[in-house]
Amino acid sequence: MTNKKIAHAIEKAGEKTGWKITEFKSNEVIAEKVDGENTISSTVEFSEGHIEFSNNSATSDLRDAIEDELSKEASAH
Repeated sequence: MTNKKIAHAIEKAGEKTGWKITEFKSNEVIAEKVDGENTISSTVEFSEGHIEFSNNSATSDLRDAIEDELSKEASAH
């Protein structure tokens, strides 16, 4: 899957789970979410189908949503 398709899946997943996704590099985005009085942030780097989060403990909902979006994309083609 191309980086462009992965980036699109991350954006869609962010919309569904309340994460603001900001493009940082062609293969990296910044994900931010307000949780009560706290702001959670993580960089999400992706390349050749591999996705890595800088903050694994607080991003499980986003990670699950990305996996769902990628599965939908893969099954559509």
